[in-house]
Amino acid sequence: MKKNNQSLELVKEQVGEGAVEQAAASNGEVRQAEALMFLGGIGAIRSLADKLSSQTIRALEVFGESKGYETLGYANFVDFLNTSPYSPMTKSQYYDRLNALESEGDSTYDLLNNLGVPLSKRKLLTEGDVQLDGDTLVIGQQRVPVNDRQRVVEAVRLLVAASQHQAKKIEKGTEQLTKVRKERDDLKKRGGSGGSLDEFDSALLAALGALTNLNALAFNLTDPERLQKREYTFERLAEARLDLEEALGVSAPSAGGEFDLSEQDLSELDGDM
Repeated sequence: MKKNNQSLELVKEQVGEGAVEQAAASNGEVRQAEALMFLGGIGAIRSLADKLSSQTIRALEVFGESKGYETLGYANFVDFLNTSPYSPMTKSQYYDRLNALESEGDSTYDLLNNLGVPLSKRKLLTEGDVQLDGDTLVIGQQRVPVNDRQRVVEAVRLLVAASQHQAKKIEKGTEQLTKVRKERDDLKKRGGSGGSLDEFDSALLAALGALTNLNALAFNLTDPERLQKREYTFERLAEARLDLEEALGVSAPSAGGEFDLSEQDLSELDGDM
């Protein structure tokens, strides 16, 4: 009797496990159907503008955060975006648009899409560069009516160009600063194991440090300030270099060498001698 009871319990346990598995499978099928219905709604959108709208990107964002892709057999969201026939766009297309959406805000993002402002330009801007203020777009320092597409596109292009130019200037300034610091470190090493420098090298080290500070300040000037300051700045630096070349016994290239006489001058000198 005891043996029969044990067999009965075992059967009940197996039946119970089967029911759980069946319920889990059924639940998985429901989730998969829901995921396909969700993506089907996005796929049914006919307008390209609507396919790329903020609502579509937000819907995909929710789909990724809820891990709906797992019910379709994908290990991660990136694989789903790049390989699934149900994905409306690739990984790079999605994240380019999501980053622009986060930077611009939903309303501005949709407006720029509708105006046909290229995403290739917009994705180079940072948060706050373009803002919607009623019937006006604030693009950098410019205010442009939202219905003037040509001016909007041009303002975005100019802002991107200015941002890239500034980034290059900062990169160049960083490279110059690194170079000057290396030169200073080399000078310190020349001072010997004790690290002491003679009076000349100490003065050179101070001059390089001052030039580094001057470069950093120059990069922070506005364009009108650069135009105002660069002529007299180069004049003073050129004069200082000529004086230093003379003190070190070097013929300055800008002075034309030790002698700079024409053939006529040489002929006249020969006649005098």
